[in-house]
Amino acid sequence: MVKNKLYDYLIFFGICTLLVIAPLVRGAKPLWVMTIIEIEIFSLVFIWLWKINNNRSKYYLTKGDSHARATEKGLIKRKFIRTPIDLPLWLFVFLGVFSCSMSIYLYASMLAMFRLFAVVGLYYLVVNNLSKKFISYIVVLLITMGVALSLIGFAQLFCDLKHEWWYPRAFMASTFINHNHFSGYLELIIPLTIGVFVMKRRDSSHRYVNDRALFFLRCILALSLLVMVCAFVIAQSRGAWVCLTVSILIMNIILVRRRFLKKISFLIFVFIVAVGVLFILGDNDTLSQRMESLSKVEEEGTFNVRLEIWKGTVEIIKDNIWKGTGIGTFAWSFAQYRPIKVLGKRAFYSHND
Repeated sequence: MVKNKLYDYLIFFGICTLLVIAPLVRGAKPLWVMTIIEIEIFSLVFIWLWKINNNRSKYYLTKGDSHARATEKGLIKRKFIRTPIDLPLWLFVFLGVFSCSMSIYLYASMLAMFRLFAVVGLYYLVVNNLSKKFISYIVVLLITMGVALSLIGFAQLFCDLKHEWWYPRAFMASTFINHNHFSGYLELIIPLTIGVFVMKRRDSSHRYVNDRALFFLRCILALSLLVMVCAFVIAQSRGAWVCLTVSILIMNIILVRRRFLKKISFLIFVFIVAVGVLFILGDNDTLSQRMESLSKVEEEGTFNVRLEIWKGTVEIIKDNIWKGTGIGTFAWSFAQYRPIKVLGKRAFYSHND
């Protein structure tokens, strides 16, 4: 049982290390950073499998120990936890392996498969090894990282803190290379923070456990939300603006239906979004131009480039509809299908962030 706890703590701290290092080192964009992260994930998976393999001791349940309680205490070996997405997930992995066997560039496909196996391994590490206590710690860590990265971005933008890796240079990206990557990160953390903010902690009598502690917690969460939302807006990623608005809208509807929020909160959310849009359009020339461009994307140069890339992608699909070109090989397969209008562009993916 002591060894099991040691393994659990090793896996927990390993996952926390990943969550800290990945965003801090250019958003894990450089190949050497991704390689280190993959090695760490595979090492954690090995520790997990080693724990399962060595947990063969015979334990005896005391009277009154339920199966769930006994499992929590380490008296019964934890089984592999099944989830609703197991089947589609492993079908996707199988499809990736098949695609790799048909690859036009095996090296690129092997790198892509390593990344895919790392992501799948991390998913099962979290599902099978993290208790509710560990998950609550990770939630706190993620919100703290979101606030810290936002503050770093403000310091870089307004206090001339070093940020020569930004591309494009005009948009705030914090420790990430691209402002879209930074916005995509906040796009995950902001709804998580909102979920914690609206969560109601009740005891068996349906009363708040500690009103004062809950009040301070919500004040901290509200301040954290304010910092991250400001950074999110200033980063000026139009796609992220749209995605976050839609996701929070859906989240709001779900919370209202499950009675975590009152119906009036939905109207308040719509009102806040409308006021925010009017404020951006009226008071900030740069943000206003970015917002207005959402309604006329056909005149945007970057959109026209993406449209041409999509046209080339359709041709790739037509010619390789059954066996594909291999996972992770788009940059190489696109070369012979590149439309004339984007001859000077190299596309690594057919989609944007």
